Amino acid sequence: MSEQIGINLWNWVNRSAEITPDLIRRVASLGFKVIEIPLTDPLIDPGVEGAALARTIEAQDLRVSTCLSPPQGYDIGATDPEERARAIAYLEHAITTSAELRAEVMVGPFFASGGKRIWLEKDEREELLAVVAGNLAQLAEFAQSHGVRLAIEPVNRYRTSIVNTAEQALALVAKAAHPNLGILYDTYQANIEETNVTQGLRKILDEDKLFHFHACENNRNIPGEGQIHWPEILGLLEQKKYEGFLTMELFKPGGLDAGWAYEDRTRDEIARQGLENLRYLLADVDMSS
Repeated sequence: MSEQIGINLWNWVNRSAEITPDLIRRVASLGFKVIEIPLTDPLIDPGVEGAALARTIEAQDLRVSTCLSPPQGYDIGATDPEERARAIAYLEHAITTSAELRAEVMVGPFFASGGKRIWLEKDEREELLAVVAGNLAQLAEFAQSHGVRLAIEPVNRYRTSIVNTAEQALALVAKAAHPNLGILYDTYQANIEETNVTQGLRKILDEDKLFHFHACENNRNIPGEGQIHWPEILGLLEQKKYEGFLTMELFKPGGLDAGWAYEDRTRDEIARQGLENLRYLLADVDMSS
């Protein structure tokens, strides 16, 4: 799996407009085989030269995933039909941008807009999820026609009340019932919400719905320098013959999950150390299997 290790460009940028061909070349020079490109508003504006980035990506022989979290006002489960339509158009645009960037998968908590946290009675929740599932199925079909897989991400309670756990994500994917829709499992998010991080992952793998994996530490710092039990988790991925990407998602200061502690390593050093740690951990898994 060492050839599948990637990194999200959030490690270096806070806005997608800051992504340059030079940054992509630098990431490749560090030894990564996969990059994850965040799609914030500037990147999906019509004037952005996605094709130029794609040429650099191809020249560096990199594989690609994209990620996004819709902003407020772009909710596919909104009660307002105009907002739902706007959200679907927004996500379709992100899908076409992902295809232009040669992304294999687009991931994120796009089952709702950012920060949607509402308490719903059981019947109300089922009604909402039925609407969301229908729209996800439509988007999955659109993405399939563009050669991009979709993966929804269960995220923690401070972000949303809609999908927090592996079981909830599996239930929503089953309701949408489209083969092009799967799940992104992020160990940082799972560390907050799952009773057992490894067992949450196992549930998704058993249903063959793991389309993407974020190798993130419990404190969002360098993988292998925290409390996540990597031998167990990576061993399970190896056992189940997972073939997708293992992508680190770290944030530079000012980013979404960036910490407040002073970091004495450069962003390149952080990326390089994470890559070395994951390679070392994967080598141990290979030797023990």
